[in-house]
Amino acid sequence: MKPILATPHPILLGTAREVARGTKCHQLIDEMFEAMYANDGMGLAAPQIGEPLRIIVGHSKTEGWKWTIINPTIKRTRGQLKTREEGCLSVPGSILNRIKVKRWSHITVRGYDENWEPITVSGKYWQAAALQHELDHLDGLTIKRFAIDE
Repeated sequence: MKPILATPHPILLGTAREVARGTKCHQLIDEMFEAMYANDGMGLAAPQIGEPLRIIVGHSKTEGWKWTIINPTIKRTRGQLKTREEGCLSVPGSILNRIKVKRWSHITVRGYDENWEPITVSGKYWQAAALQHELDHLDGLTIKRFAIDE
């Protein structure tokens, strides 16, 4: 299993590259889910396991959603900016000592699934927060950048 990188690893601080259309990503996606599940995460971005590519995955059994998005782009945000407490597998100590950040309550993201079929994922509340969190990783950002004091 690929290890999850911790900040300030240079791959986590850089901008991930778009994946060339048609590239076979199944093995990488499987490795991402494996690392996410092994570390009790809800989402993971490819840079977190050392692959600077624009791929995110997420899953919540309790809330009933699962997604893989290659080359994701935000189509729409709406609702309110809500303060949430988040942890990050790449930010040591944040899983136990959550960091407060503001996230949109609703978001819609477009991209491609693992078979290069166009997909649109709309999420609200925790799913919206997970999508925004993983999208931030693709641009070299972590929750430490968005931490707020309340």
